[in-house]
Amino acid sequence: KFSFSLPLRKVHSEENAQNPSSFIKETKILLVEDNLLNQKVAKAYLKKLDLDCDTANNGKEALDKCELNAYDIILLDIKMPVMDGIECTKEIIKRYGEKRPYIIAQTANALSQDKIQYLELGINDVISKPIDFEDFKISLEKYLKKES
Repeated sequence: KFSFSLPLRKVHSEENAQNPSSFIKETKILLVEDNLLNQKVAKAYLKKLDLDCDTANNGKEALDKCELNAYDIILLDIKMPVMDGIECTKEIIKRYGEKRPYIIAQTANALSQDKIQYLELGINDVISKPIDFEDFKISLEKYLKKES
């Protein structure tokens, strides 16, 4: 006799079993960005990946939206008015702990030491601005692989 276990991801419907990209559509995303042009770029990239998102203009709005919705991914600008991405991340971790959304920082401050600081804080991934589509896609795929 022998036994083994296989790590399987949940499939929510027959359609998802046949079309893995439809699983991606179920991913709930919050884009937190104060710059309208950057919002448009991120939304266009998401649309290209057949994804949609809610938006917030600062960290406080993001926290308010998190109270109303269970997001899977937060695309989070670091430098914003009212509440920046660092404070927002700290508060998300405090409120949701291990059940928090996957946080992808979007920042112009993406030097090695900045990235290390963000990752140590609890941010899951960092994308440099201006955002490159391939980097954006790879970062989202990291989340999807984590969930598989």
